[in-house]
Order: sequence, then C-alpha cells, then structure tokens
Amino acid sequence: VPGEGIGAANAIPDSEVVEFWNRVLNEDLSGVLINSPYFLPDTNKIFIEKFDNYIKSSKLNKLVGLDEYKYRSFVHGSCQAFDSFWMRHNNKRFRCFKGEFFYHQANWKKFYNWCYLED
Repeated sequence: VPGEGIGAANAIPDSEVVEFWNRVLNEDLSGVLINSPYFLPDTNKIFIEKFDNYIKSSKLNKLVGLDEYKYRSFVHGSCQAFDSFWMRHNNKRFRCFKGEFFYHQANWKKFYNWCYLED
C-alpha cells in the first residue's frame, strides 16, 4: 500500500533529473544502460558525454576539477563498482570497519582474504 511503512517509500522527483532522462529517451539513447556495448559501440560514449555535460550544467552545484580526469566512465551502482574493484585486486587483503557496508563482508567471506580494521 503506497505511503504505508518503510517499504513503500518513494523518491521525490527532481525536475532536472526527469528532464534529463526524458531527453535521453527522446534522443534514442534508451538502450544506453541495458544494451551491450558490442551491439551499440558508440552509445556508452554518447551517454557519458551527455551526462558529463548535464553534471557541469547544474546550477545547484559547482564541481571543480572534473576536466582534470583522463578517463570518464559509469557504473550501474555502487555494488557493481565494488565487484569490479575486488576482481581487479583479488590478490590483495581487503579491510573494513565492523558494521560497515554488509555487502563487503557477504562477498569477502567466501572468496577473498580480509579482516576488520580494528583487528
């Protein structure tokens, strides 16, 4: 039932974000996040360029130094970013604080060398 309990929480729509996604969808970039780059090789590049321009055009934030980065990319969420990092550095020992993001411990437990920072 909408509006009842924590599980029914909804995001407050941000008009700039809604407008951005409407532009992406209307400019035939709807497959940018769901199609393989092997089938649409330029779509990811187009999305990254448009998103970069969108971030820099914000009147709510002034981000300094973005142009100093040599590479631009995106991930589908923080879990994907962590997974990719762990796979690239699978020969390292990972550490986190007790009570930190449970996703770390749930994945490290079976496949990685890890311990708490407090230990």
